[in-house]
Amino acid sequence: MLQTSPLALVQRSRLWVVYFLWCLAFLAISPATALSVAPSFQDTDADRAVLLDGLDVLPRPGTPGTVSVFGPKAFAVLTGGGAQPHAMLGAARYGKGRVVVAAHGYHSASVKARNSNDPLSVFAHNAIQWLSSGKMKPKVGKLSLPIKQWKNYDVLIWLDAPEYPNADWVKSLQKYVRQGGSVFMGSCPWGWAQLSGKNIREEHPMNQVTAIMGVVLADGYCDANQDGGYAVSKNQAGKMHAGQILSYYQELGIAAIPVDAPAYYPLVHAVESIPSGDMILLPALLEYASKLENPHAPNPKKPLGIKDGASRLWVALKSRLWKDIPVAKRVAFLGADDFPGAVSASAKQVAEKFTFDATRPGWQSTGLYLAPGKTLRVGKIKSETKPDSKGQTQGWSLRVGCHRDTLWHKSSWPRWPEITVELPLSEGLEIRTPWGGPVYLVASSDAQPLELTLKGAVKAPLFVLGQTTPREWEKAQTAPGPWAEIVGNECVLTVPSSAVRNLADPTQAITFWDGVITSHCELGAEDIPLRKERFVADVLISAGYMHSGYPVMTHLDVAEARDGQMAHVLDVERLRNEGSWGHFHEWGHNRQKSSWTFSGTGEVTCNLFSLHAGEIMSGIEPWENPWLVGQKESAIKYLKKPDFDSWKGNPGIALVVYAMLQREFGWEAYKRVFSKYHELASSQQPKNDEEKRNQFIIFFSQTVRRDLRPLFTRWGWPENDAILNHSALGRLTPYGGDFQWAGYAPPKGRRVTQDWATQDASPQESKRLVEVSAVNEAIDNGVEFLLSTQMADGSWSDYRSSYPNGQTALSVYTLLKCGIPSSHRAIRRGLSYLRRQPPAKTYSLGIQMMAIEASHEESLLPWMKELQALLLDWQQGSGMWSYPSGATDLSITQYAALGLWSADKMGLKTPRKAWQNLAKGLRSYLVDSQNSAKQSAVTGKSSVPARGFSYRPGGTATGSMTAAGVAVAYLCEDALGEKFRGTPKQATRLAREAGLAWLAENFAVDHNPGAAASRHLYYLYGLERACNLHGLEQMANHDWYQEGAAWLLDHQLEAGHWGGTCETSTCFALLFLRRATLEAVTGGERKVGASQRNSKPTESGVVLHLAQGEPLILWVEVPEVASLERVRYMARPKKGGASRLLKEVRIPATIDDLEAFRFSARVNCPEGDWLIYAEIEAFLAVETTTEVEYSKESSNAKFGFIDSIVKRENNLARSMAQASASASAGGHDPSHAIDGQFHTSWQAPVGDKSPRFEIKLNQIMRVSEITFAHARTKLADSGEGQNPRVTKLHLWLGSSRNPIVVDLNPDASEETTVVFSKKKKIRSLRIEVLESTDDAEKLGLGFSEIELQ
Repeated sequence: MLQTSPLALVQRSRLWVVYFLWCLAFLAISPATALSVAPSFQDTDADRAVLLDGLDVLPRPGTPGTVSVFGPKAFAVLTGGGAQPHAMLGAARYGKGRVVVAAHGYHSASVKARNSNDPLSVFAHNAIQWLSSGKMKPKVGKLSLPIKQWKNYDVLIWLDAPEYPNADWVKSLQKYVRQGGSVFMGSCPWGWAQLSGKNIREEHPMNQVTAIMGVVLADGYCDANQDGGYAVSKNQAGKMHAGQILSYYQELGIAAIPVDAPAYYPLVHAVESIPSGDMILLPALLEYASKLENPHAPNPKKPLGIKDGASRLWVALKSRLWKDIPVAKRVAFLGADDFPGAVSASAKQVAEKFTFDATRPGWQSTGLYLAPGKTLRVGKIKSETKPDSKGQTQGWSLRVGCHRDTLWHKSSWPRWPEITVELPLSEGLEIRTPWGGPVYLVASSDAQPLELTLKGAVKAPLFVLGQTTPREWEKAQTAPGPWAEIVGNECVLTVPSSAVRNLADPTQAITFWDGVITSHCELGAEDIPLRKERFVADVLISAGYMHSGYPVMTHLDVAEARDGQMAHVLDVERLRNEGSWGHFHEWGHNRQKSSWTFSGTGEVTCNLFSLHAGEIMSGIEPWENPWLVGQKESAIKYLKKPDFDSWKGNPGIALVVYAMLQREFGWEAYKRVFSKYHELASSQQPKNDEEKRNQFIIFFSQTVRRDLRPLFTRWGWPENDAILNHSALGRLTPYGGDFQWAGYAPPKGRRVTQDWATQDASPQESKRLVEVSAVNEAIDNGVEFLLSTQMADGSWSDYRSSYPNGQTALSVYTLLKCGIPSSHRAIRRGLSYLRRQPPAKTYSLGIQMMAIEASHEESLLPWMKELQALLLDWQQGSGMWSYPSGATDLSITQYAALGLWSADKMGLKTPRKAWQNLAKGLRSYLVDSQNSAKQSAVTGKSSVPARGFSYRPGGTATGSMTAAGVAVAYLCEDALGEKFRGTPKQATRLAREAGLAWLAENFAVDHNPGAAASRHLYYLYGLERACNLHGLEQMANHDWYQEGAAWLLDHQLEAGHWGGTCETSTCFALLFLRRATLEAVTGGERKVGASQRNSKPTESGVVLHLAQGEPLILWVEVPEVASLERVRYMARPKKGGASRLLKEVRIPATIDDLEAFRFSARVNCPEGDWLIYAEIEAFLAVETTTEVEYSKESSNAKFGFIDSIVKRENNLARSMAQASASASAGGHDPSHAIDGQFHTSWQAPVGDKSPRFEIKLNQIMRVSEITFAHARTKLADSGEGQNPRVTKLHLWLGSSRNPIVVDLNPDASEETTVVFSKKKKIRSLRIEVLESTDDAEKLGLGFSEIELQ
């Protein structure tokens, strides 16, 4: 009972005292008797000496947790380092027995024989000796033994114990110790909490046993006090006993605190760690805290430091015990208005109804914010799952607060150390916290959909991609809650509301971050995670500047709008230009896999994702990424004296070798390597560091068809018999790496164990003559690759986030230049996609114009005219071009000039002023030269000094930019013609001559001169253009084409592509090999396009097209299609016999100005020689095409294309609609099926053969057709066993009770269209999958797009 009246204390204005008295009351403790006599603490120095005997340093395996000691007979054994060192080993006497508690698995070595050379073994056996009171041969058992047998053992090791023992088991173990037994236990507490999701303090089994003994496992990490572990000489265990520290301060009273007084933090640590119901220390702590004079709360302006020990103790106790106060009596804490933030007293509290489908587990944003000290109430809950026995809704919880990092271990507290709370969800639940925070529903992986109402919170800014309209956002961004959330398809940003008050539209920002998540998963060859990634900014986080996890945590500086500047995470222009290394890095950690991450690479392999996202999202060449560039100097020094331990200790140096692999073999190689790991069974995964290194070398070598052992040997990776004697690697061509960037060759006499290890790091490329047939084969294989990666909507996916139509334009242009006719399905569909996607970037616009000109389609002239006008409008005053925003550069300008040149070639003459301004602006990109005149590459006579061109004025000359400058100068002279005279022409000619001289002087084909491997293939295409424009066959006595072709043939990968960003790199390589600028072949008979055959036109102009391959692809080109109803593809034996039906196509479709064909089919034709023809039915008339010869045996060409999918404008993708599903696979939201993007999809979970899908429209729509596209639509995804496809479904329109049965084409690359005889008015549609292909045990059943037309 309380002996002091709370009312009397209030009258003395000691409100904070009232708080602690309330706590004492709820603990049923009298403050007068809480600690009437200070306990007598046992001297433990002798015990500690026994436990540490013979040890200098105890190794630190992994990251141990911490131990808190507070009982009269408990003591700390060994501590770590840092500003606040904690114990990681503790021990105690209890009754007649003893316990040793380790915050890691130090106890496991006790079951093995003692090894005096192993410190872990020494300590474990020391512990056994101490626990057994020095017995020579103690009897040791495990806790897996039956309880009745425990008494037969001196010491029990906590191995194979029950995962969650019941109360009787716990009491029995306590009794065993009390009566003279001893226990040696160990566990990593923070790891246990992560895996179990349970509370260490209250629920850890070991704490349930030992709390009564005065020693417990605790949260947090125990840092080493020297490299490699815990030095006994630096042990501070004597300063860790919380009970002794409290006794010291109780005896000190109100006297001034001496300089050498013990630190408070072990007391704070004890408050965090001691379980509820403790009667040893907690009551005394409460009494002591109630007498503290003027403690203060933390806030960002006045954080609590280590010297504020009393206040930190006061904060710890308040943080620990506020939940024991009845909800109605809880109040806001001081400092809560400073962080996480205040809510205006006038802000309106709302009652909001929510529906959650639980398809994406984790935190579900509500757009509500609970003010500090206010009550949130849960109203009626509707769920398919009945409440459990406690009334709780299974699978769901309610969370208040997003700043989940705890700061107890930090030396500074700018906010309260723990400010979030999460409780099981139940109807009628009331929650009030001292700090408030954003409100979330939290769904577990097995949560079911639910509806509920929340009352008592205020609105906070919330934007949901694809749902929040501009008008809704204009209102939402002014909501009073101090924290805002921007929800994307794959991630959520949580930022201060001040950062979004002036943000007109968050769409581009969240789309950028969605793209980062997508690119990370693509590199890792894995599906997008089911739980959306999250990013939260905080005034201080638990570790580092940022850290990974859920959510990724970072400091406020990247999320606040400061000095009139937009918050970094929302500044799209900056993100697209500079990236965000820290965020890429942390989300890379979330994708990192232990199977290819060994000791020393934890901060390395995650940066592969940083480099990849930097390129895909921000256009930063990996090898030239500023972060990596900053590491190269250290790497060069390292290579002079390689040492693997040093390599492991420097993440920057270590990353360089991974970047070298990317530079040489591209991201596609990494994707294939990572995919191989996914295919390994768990028993086959590498287990230790040596196995991990070996497996990585083997997988990568096999993927790129090079023996990479020499490369890794040069970097100092350890050699072992398993890798040295690997016979399969020995059959591959050795590859030692290109170290020209380092100016390094291995020291002579360096020991090597195999001949392959002596290969020179930078071998000169052979100047052999390449065979025309080999070039043709390489081109064919590259074309096959490009065709196989086209998406169902006609696009290609590289750089899609940064340049939505750039890669598509480049791929179309490349295929046209490689001999694919403009009538080819891939070309038509690519052009159709480009027509629907207005270019937003200069690169994309210029290349698109090049593709249109290369098609030689006069009907596209009006389109070209539109693009020409747009490109001229984007020309800057300097005559150059930018993105179109930002600074101008020569790379962009080059493609703008090529675009205008293409328009000129189509007869759309560009104004002379544009070319004149360009010629003038170009000259500022020449780099000053210190060289004397060189021989002209064109005339062979003495000419101007060699001068290269730079990316921007004042920069460094590079091969790629010099080739660009030379080409642009040529185009200016060519376009301006004879009227280009005088000084301007002379200056332009001299610039061109100087650039050619520089290219000759710095000639190379194995790298980009002046830029090493950066933009290598981009440079080669530029070199081809510069040389062919000038009619050069030789460059400084080099046959530039032969040498370049030889290099490309040697580096083409198995799938037909080249490294780097594979589609882009492949295009550049093909354009070089094809000598695209000449519009000529390399010589000999070309095979590209030979696998496509066409019939002769009928009288009405109908043509049958055939593309050989497996399967055979057929389509018809029909000038007039309005009355066309059916096509029957037939095959007649060439030697005579009856015709057979290959396939009948009845699906009607519409046509646009780029699609002159339809009714495509993929068929498997029997072996033999056939005459293929088509019967075309229009009304009752039938027309037969002429025949095309086809031989199954002679069908050598492998490449094909995805069949034509005729596109109308998809009304659904443009309207505001919501999609939902019965269930979804990770990262494949229902919204992806209506986002207009074929590279995203909704997919059902693995094994779900009958999923349901629903679309709700915001307004009634008149629909004439509904089109379904399978979840994976690349040609590479087609074929048996690739992925499951829907073959039959039920379709309900609106409120109709009678479903339409729809049979779908099972081909992954074909769409199915349902056509209605008259337009239907609908506001919703429902789908239930009835049948699918037999391989539904794989991921992929679903739709990439559902279109309403």
